[in-house]
Amino acid sequence: YRMQETKERQLMPPVDGVQGQCLLWKVTILFYLPLRQIRYLPDAIINAVMRMRKMKDKGTLVVISGFSGAGKGTVSKALVEKFGYSLSVSATTRQPREGEQDGREYYFKSEDDFLRLIDYNGFIEYAQYVDHYYGTPRKFVEDELEAGHVVILEIEVQGAMKIKEQYPDAILLFITAPSIEVLKNRLIGRGTETAEVVEKRMRRAAEEAESIEQYEFIVSNEEGKLEDCMNTIHSIIESESCRITKRQEFVASLREGLEEYKENIDKDK
Repeated sequence: YRMQETKERQLMPPVDGVQGQCLLWKVTILFYLPLRQIRYLPDAIINAVMRMRKMKDKGTLVVISGFSGAGKGTVSKALVEKFGYSLSVSATTRQPREGEQDGREYYFKSEDDFLRLIDYNGFIEYAQYVDHYYGTPRKFVEDELEAGHVVILEIEVQGAMKIKEQYPDAILLFITAPSIEVLKNRLIGRGTETAEVVEKRMRRAAEEAESIEQYEFIVSNEEGKLEDCMNTIHSIIESESCRITKRQEFVASLREGLEEYKENIDKDK
């Protein structure tokens, strides 16, 4: 059996992630079968691997919202850098802050250009927030989901609800500061907004708090604990990606492979 295991491992093309683990599980339990049945394993295993390599699991759409000053932008970028997620860059009509670049933090648009894109159905969602428009470009998101990637959308509450209507499987996650005092201090500490704008953002936060129950998860971005916040979100995404509803093609492949194996055994009787 050990020799047979070594031989079959050599025959198997590499498969990573959950698919690879499930395949390894199938190989392991098959060593308890009678010897006459094991001769069918190489072809069955290789066929299963080929089917898996052709499969594309559904991509996962993660909507991250939060109060202004909660640090959702910092957390989103950290997730992309550490775990290789795809971050959808939103478009906005607000002016860039110091250090921001067009196409990196946002696509900075004039109001006329933004309204023109709305007319062309260029956004999955858009909303007006504190005197400016924000929107999520459609093409990038749909291409990344089709490729099976995890896509992060960093958008406001109003837009998040529109996303959920179009993508019911999307994960809605709300990031908050540990306290209202910390939230206000973060806004003031930016040094880019007037006292009037800070007040507007705090009033807006009070309105957004009314919608928190519509989110599935809430995570506190504690001071000096960005890594903890990021790892918590990553764990949520990983667990959600294992839902049966997102692995239908994989489940179908398992069933097909086992049926094929059973047919070979029946022929041998």
